[in-house]
Amino acid sequence: MSGSMGNDAMLQRALADLWHHWHASEAAWHDDARDLFARQRLDPMDDHARQAIKAASQLEALLAQALRQCQ
Repeated sequence: MSGSMGNDAMLQRALADLWHHWHASEAAWHDDARDLFARQRLDPMDDHARQAIKAASQLEALLAQALRQCQ
């Protein structure tokens, strides 16, 4: 963990930042290539990132439980 932010929270923040910047880029980039890039790259990555966030959250909870049981 980095400070009080767990890995799941860091991933969630990074994903939110990515989408914020992606939407901000729309003013300068608004063609079919942008749509194709979003469908082929960003949408699948978003799905994978959300799965990773869920897994990280579950793993952190499991590790916290193990640490409590060892004390």
